[in-house]
Amino acid sequence: MSDWDEQGWSSTEGWVCSDCVSDYALRAAIDADADQEMSCSFCGSSPAAPLDSLMEVFVAGIGTEFEDAANILYWDGNEGGYQGPAIDKWDLLDNVGDVLVGPGLIDAVRGSMHTRHRVRSCLPHPYVVLGGPRRCEL
Repeated sequence: MSDWDEQGWSSTEGWVCSDCVSDYALRAAIDADADQEMSCSFCGSSPAAPLDSLMEVFVAGIGTEFEDAANILYWDGNEGGYQGPAIDKWDLLDNVGDVLVGPGLIDAVRGSMHTRHRVRSCLPHPYVVLGGPRRCEL
């Protein structure tokens, strides 16, 4: 498995400024790597950081709330795929992508992210009876 497979996204060539995100942690990551000489690929503002700086923090953040469905759910191709409440990257970004406010930024992030189905981490384990243990506290 390559590092890109493991991290869940592929390197990009774009640049992003902190004005194109609305989350404080994403802004801080962008500001920390910003280059005064570079302009944002999405709004044209300077300074800007490599889009990879945003991707690293954004995908890591997703990992705190969502787990890879392949690690939790059964897969049955005859039954339509994962047997449980998995969502794909399109639906995932529809749920959490509201922090990506720059024009076209959500599409760039979606294009860089690998196709993985995810399961919300705090749901009860899908194969435990109701009232059973949760994987994390709500």
